[in-house]
Order: sequence, then C-alpha cells, then structure tokens
Amino acid sequence: MKLIALPVLLIAFYATAQEPVSEPDLAKLQPKRLVSKIEFLAGPSIIYPYGNEGFEKARVGKLGFAANVGLIHNINSRLAINLKFRYENKGSKTIAYSPNIPPPDSQKSILDVTLKYATFSLLPCYSIWKEREFYIGFGPYFGYLNSVKTSIEVYMNGILSGQSTSSPDPYLFNKAFDVGLTTVIGYNVHINQKTECSVQFLHNLGLVYLSKDTTYPVRNNTFSLLLGFSINKNSYVKL
Repeated sequence: MKLIALPVLLIAFYATAQEPVSEPDLAKLQPKRLVSKIEFLAGPSIIYPYGNEGFEKARVGKLGFAANVGLIHNINSRLAINLKFRYENKGSKTIAYSPNIPPPDSQKSILDVTLKYATFSLLPCYSIWKEREFYIGFGPYFGYLNSVKTSIEVYMNGILSGQSTSSPDPYLFNKAFDVGLTTVIGYNVHINQKTECSVQFLHNLGLVYLSKDTTYPVRNNTFSLLLGFSINKNSYVKL
C-alpha cells in the first residue's frame, strides 16, 4: 500500500509545482520597486511674477517653457510620491509708458527678463479614483538659477526705435536659489500595462524674492500645461 501511495504523492507534488501562478499572485510575490513609474512631460508656461505692487499695472504675462522628468514611487493604490526634475523658464515682462506724450502707447519701453532654472520638487500625490487616472499633489520646490537673458525694446511714436539683448552674470542682480510651493492636477490615460499618456496642470508659487535689490521685490509665479507619457516599471500592477 505504501509503494502505491508514494508514486501518487510524487505525481501530485509535481503537478502542483508546475501549475502557473496567477498574475495577482505574482504581484504579491514581487517586491515593490523604489521607482514605480517614470514620467516625461513638456509644455508651455505662463509667467506672471508678483510681489512688487508698484509695478503690478505695468507687468504683463509672458510665455515660457518647462520640461519635466518625474520619478514616482507608489506607496499604495491611491498615494504616491513624485520627485520631479524640471528645466523652466521664469522671469518677468514689464511695459513702461511715457506719461507726458499722448497717446500712452506712442512712447514706451518693454523690459523682458528670462530666468532659466533647474528645479526639483517633492510632491505627495493622491489619486481621486482607485485606478489612478485623476490625481492631485502638493509640495515644496527648489530652483537653481542657470542663466539670465535680458531684452529691452524702446518705441517712439509707436515705432520700434531701439532694441538690445544681453546675457549678464546670472548672480549679479539675482539670487541663485528659488524656493516655493508646487501644486499639480493630473490625468492619466492607460495605453497598456507599461505605458500611459499624461496631462498635468502645474502651478509654482515662489516664496522668496528673486532680486538681490529689495527695492524691486518680485517672486516667481508660473502656470504650466505639461503633456507627455509615463513608463510603468511595475508592469505586473495596473496603475
């Protein structure tokens, strides 16, 4: 009887060992990655600095650009940490009119200052729905100034009469670091297990003055619309 039972047990053990493990079981067996997902995004920015109330009426919005690489760690089905690295154009655009020569726009000067930053932010992001399509995030950002470009245009009688462009020492008049708060609202469209298309609305609110000269206090204030895609490193989990 023992001789008969032994082969039966061996066959049952072999059949059980060869049985494939289901995909959810694989997800439980495999450890979580430090980087669950990598995102690549880019898009336009609207730059509108604030803080110098005396020039609020003269300052206008200007168009900028932002490129983003994000490293995302999924903590659970709804909460994730997004470490964003961005290249950003910031700065200000100011139009000054002559008060003595009517009409006002017949004589004016336009000062356009572009500040190029390397920025990173740490954002806890919370998914509104379990499938991670729609999410919001909030956290600090830190920027380092790379270069400065200044453009001046002078108009006489409504005609451009003078123009100059320069790239001064970035730290001659400006501080090297920018610190503030980032808010992001995003939406993901699942393409397959490894790829998603993403759209993000991102707002940076600067908390420190950009210029060393406190006579003209200005802080960064940018709104960006970023489009791109992300690669899911945990391909056995639907994100």
